[in-house]
Amino acid sequence: MLLPILAAAATLVLSERPPELVKAGGAQAYAVWLRGQVLDTDAHFTGKGVCADAKVSEAEPPHIEVLRPPNGKAGALVLERLAFSGCGHGWLINIAVGTTGGGWSAAPMLPGESQAGFLLQNDVLKTLVPAVRKVSAGCNRLDWSEVKLTTPPNKAGVWAEAWSINACGRPVNLTLTFTPGANGGTDYAVKSR
Repeated sequence: MLLPILAAAATLVLSERPPELVKAGGAQAYAVWLRGQVLDTDAHFTGKGVCADAKVSEAEPPHIEVLRPPNGKAGALVLERLAFSGCGHGWLINIAVGTTGGGWSAAPMLPGESQAGFLLQNDVLKTLVPAVRKVSAGCNRLDWSEVKLTTPPNKAGVWAEAWSINACGRPVNLTLTFTPGANGGTDYAVKSR
């Protein structure tokens, strides 16, 4: 089982990553590790097992956002967006990769075209997930579809996305509108569609 994964990982070719993320000589090890994270993230969001024969490639164009930790701490947070195809489906996989102490750690983000960064997605999910569970009779299994960008950011920085969730067989389809906040940050509004 490990040999096919390693053989496929060797085909993941990445553009140069920031030095805060990948030290000199570490590109191949990072590519192998990142491919494993993409497979795990797909399994997490589909609720199925790992699709070991999937094709993973860099999204076009590459989407890398480097966020430095507050208070001058060492490390970086990089948002990776990669294309996944295999086992009967394909989508964009988004992963927040953190570095501290010479290693990598990963946190899955919503799949698809979301323009919401790591912190904003977490803020939205903190209120959205309990609300979806409440209207879905306490369903604990939420399967996410790929987020679609429905309105690209305009000159004022406002954009909209379609988020779709299957809550124990009940579809929950939402439109989220994001607006720059008056005091910084980003405000959001959620509507059923």
